[in-house]
Amino acid sequence: MVTASRARGVRRVFGTPALLLATGCATLGIGGAVPGVAGVWEGSAEVQGQLFEGALEVEQNGSALTAVFRAPSFGLVAEGYGQVESDRSIVLVLGYDLQCPGEARLEGRVSPTGDRITGRIEARDCTGEVVGSFDVVRLSTERP
Repeated sequence: MVTASRARGVRRVFGTPALLLATGCATLGIGGAVPGVAGVWEGSAEVQGQLFEGALEVEQNGSALTAVFRAPSFGLVAEGYGQVESDRSIVLVLGYDLQCPGEARLEGRVSPTGDRITGRIEARDCTGEVVGSFDVVRLSTERP
């Protein structure tokens, strides 16, 4: 029969190494901490030779993201959701309506310093499918 004090002793012996291991993995980014990407980013997206300069606003809850990209010179507002992973990869899916409703998928990487995101765009709407790239730098960790 296992007594309550013996069970506490087993938890004490095995619980501490497990806590240290989990803390170490999070610190190293192994299955743990995701980079913080919340805030305001500024930059551009290039699709078929056309440059869309604008701002990307990101809200973050753990690895889940919500985002809005605004390119005022085109009257573009694209908003949606996404995910950031501990390996610094990021995916955003943004809905937009320029000539017709469409969806853009941004797949990229957060820089090791956390101040730049670059990657590839695939967009699809009634005019067809296009690919391009994007590059944004962090302006602030707070929303305007």
